[in-house]
Amino acid sequence: MLKKTCRYCGRPFQCYPSDRSVFCSRRCSDKGRCGKPEDRFWRRVEKSEDCWNWIGTMMGNYGVLRVGARHLGSHRYSWELHFGAIPNDKFVCHHCNNPRCVRPDHLFLGTPRDNTQDMIQKGRSKLDPHCPHPRGESHPMAKLTEDNIREIRSLAAHGCKHKDIARGFGVSRANVSYIVKRIAWKHIE
Repeated sequence: MLKKTCRYCGRPFQCYPSDRSVFCSRRCSDKGRCGKPEDRFWRRVEKSEDCWNWIGTMMGNYGVLRVGARHLGSHRYSWELHFGAIPNDKFVCHHCNNPRCVRPDHLFLGTPRDNTQDMIQKGRSKLDPHCPHPRGESHPMAKLTEDNIREIRSLAAHGCKHKDIARGFGVSRANVSYIVKRIAWKHIE
């Protein structure tokens, strides 16, 4: 038996003289052939004078890198590579407003609130900057308009049954009840 050192993990292993393997296991072989995560990361970064853009695999608007068994955002990997671990309650945000960017001086740590405020200030939000939570017609799940709400309240005030109003507008009776009691859509007069 020959003693060799694994090319990927550096651990010693034994093999037969006829075995040409340079890896101690199938796992190290799979990882070693693709390269270490840091090497794979840098092969997928395109540097320019401004941003360092990720040109590898994307998930939505953000780059993704496989590290072991987990998929990590390329900007998060860049942060860990340059500055160390990311606290569990923090996001890695972009000063440059470019989700592909992995340049460390373009990144900063922030809370979920910081991330939302940054999004609103940079105009990436479809929300009103003075009211960060969508309500009424601007809510993506809204089925009714402000005019519908006024009409529902008027019909209820004139004695129409909630179930009949609900059927007419394609919503639930409970929804009509919440609207009439001003639990829902309370910002509409």
